[in-house]
Amino acid sequence: MQQKMLVLDDHRAVASMIACYFCAEFEVDCVTALAELITATQKTQYDVLIIDLKIGKDDVLANLARIRASNPHIVVFSGTYTFHDFCDCVKSGIKCFVGKDEGVERLACAVSSACQGSEYYPPSMMKSLLALHKKDKPLLNKTQLAVLTLLANKPDASNDEIGKLICKAPGTVANIVSILLETFDVDNRYLLAAQAQRLGYGLPEHLVH
Repeated sequence: MQQKMLVLDDHRAVASMIACYFCAEFEVDCVTALAELITATQKTQYDVLIIDLKIGKDDVLANLARIRASNPHIVVFSGTYTFHDFCDCVKSGIKCFVGKDEGVERLACAVSSACQGSEYYPPSMMKSLLALHKKDKPLLNKTQLAVLTLLANKPDASNDEIGKLICKAPGTVANIVSILLETFDVDNRYLLAAQAQRLGYGLPEHLVH
């Protein structure tokens, strides 16, 4: 007997692609609005839900905890999000989160993990950040956040340029950049800037001290 999957995505082409990819393992239903998802889950017990965060004017994030109460196996599969969105998903109990740019193969890994009740976050979601967030520890201090923000806006800024803006010596800036590269698991400033831009420039206030 096939397992049941429900997909929430207002892009029908994406929903159809997901349904086609998983049709051998799952009986797949697709909806395009949050209200339709809530109605469907009240009528049918699904084994896994795949949810896009950005559905028109629907506030999906605000309803995640409610949805998860009766459907614990959820994968967030979203094309537009910030790190704050990601943290809110984690706080809502979401264990599997994949960006659409990660591709359907990583989505498949997330679905498998969700069905088993385990976590799945691709490397680009930065497991180190998740671990720090879970422990309720500050991620970056104000100086590190300032350097990250400046690099996000101007990846080719020199240590001297950044230092003058934040009143720190170039050597101090170099050390901070090294810490950021390790934290974000990237090997150059341009990749660091790309990660920071993708995640919304800065970080949630409760992760900064």
